Amino acid sequence: MAKTTEYQGAPGNLPAESGSGVSRRALLMTGISLASGLTCGATPSWSEERAKEPYNGSLAVPLYKELPDNIPLIVGFKRGIFAANGLNLELANFSAPSDVVRAVVSSTRIGAASSVAGIVAQEQGFPNLRIIGTLMASTAIDFLVRPDSGIKSPQDLKGKVVGVNVPTSLVTYFARSMLKAVGLEPDRDVTLVNVKGAGPGATALENHVVDCTWSSPPLSSRLELEGRGRVISSSSDAFPGMQQSVFYSTTDFIAANENVVERFLDSVNKAQAFVRNEPDEAAKIYAEFLDINGDVAKATVRRLAPSFRLDLSPEGVAMNISAAKTLGLLKSERRFEDFADASIAKKVLARGI
Repeated sequence: MAKTTEYQGAPGNLPAESGSGVSRRALLMTGISLASGLTCGATPSWSEERAKEPYNGSLAVPLYKELPDNIPLIVGFKRGIFAANGLNLELANFSAPSDVVRAVVSSTRIGAASSVAGIVAQEQGFPNLRIIGTLMASTAIDFLVRPDSGIKSPQDLKGKVVGVNVPTSLVTYFARSMLKAVGLEPDRDVTLVNVKGAGPGATALENHVVDCTWSSPPLSSRLELEGRGRVISSSSDAFPGMQQSVFYSTTDFIAANENVVERFLDSVNKAQAFVRNEPDEAAKIYAEFLDINGDVAKATVRRLAPSFRLDLSPEGVAMNISAAKTLGLLKSERRFEDFADASIAKKVLARGI
C-alpha cells in the first residue's frame, strides 16, 4: 500500500521541493508517497539504465479520488509503472484546477488538470506553462433526470429547472450548448440553477428541486445502475474529441529535465494502455481504491477507457479555447502552438508500449 501523508493547505507545508507560490485557495493537499516498488505485475521500464536514475518530485492533481480522469494514474501507481521508470512521486492533491496550474509553475513542475485551466492561466501570467500530453481525451459531463419524470430528451426540458454550476464553468457551458442545440433558449425557456457539485445536484434531483441535473462518473454510473437517474445527454456526444484533462509542465523544466518528462509520459502511456486493454482489471483496482461497488467501477472504466490517450489533438484544444472565450475567460486569440509542446509525447507514442 502507498503511504499517505496529510498536508494542510498552507504553502509552507508543501513537500520540500515545493515553493511558496501556490494559491491559498487550495483547500486540501494530500501527499501520497508513490515510490513503493513494483507491484501487481509492473510493466518494465522503457530504459532500464535510465530507470535506475531515480527522480524524486511531486505530481499536482485536482481531486484525486473524485475525478474519473485520474483512473490511469491510480492504476499506474498501483501497478508500479511509475516506480519502474525510476519516478518517486509524491502526490499533491488540490481542490481546484487553477491551483494545480499554479503549483506546476511554482513548485511541482508536473501536473494534470483541465485544459481550460491552463489555457486561461497562460494568458493571465504564466507564459512558460506548456501542455505536454493528454490524460483524458473526451469530456464526461452527464445530464440526468428522474427515471419516472417523463423527460426523454433535452427537447423535453422546456419550462423545466436544470441544475448546473457557476456561470463560468464548463458544466454550465455544456448545459447551455445542449439546450441551444435543440432550439431552447437558456434563462428564457429553461431555468438554470447552481447546484454546485454533482452530489448536491443528485440530492436536488431526488427531492424534486430540479428536473434535470449535471453529474459525472462514477456518480452518474451508480445512479443509473440503482435506477435513481437516467442520462439524457452527455457532453462527449455534443463535443467529441474535446479533451477534459491534460498534463502540464514548464519550458524551463522540460529543457533541463527532458528525460524525466519522457519517463513520466512513458509511464502514463503504459497506464493508459492497460486501462484501455484491460478495463475490467483496471476497474478492480479503481473499485478497491475508492471502496465503491465493483459494477459501478466497471461501468465507469468501460465507458471512459477509450478516452485515456496520451496524444494531443489540436482540434480538441481548439474546442477548449472556444469554450473559454464563450465563458469570458479568455480575451486574446490563442493557438495550439502557443501553449502546447507535443514533441516528447510524440516520441513516446512512436516508440510504443
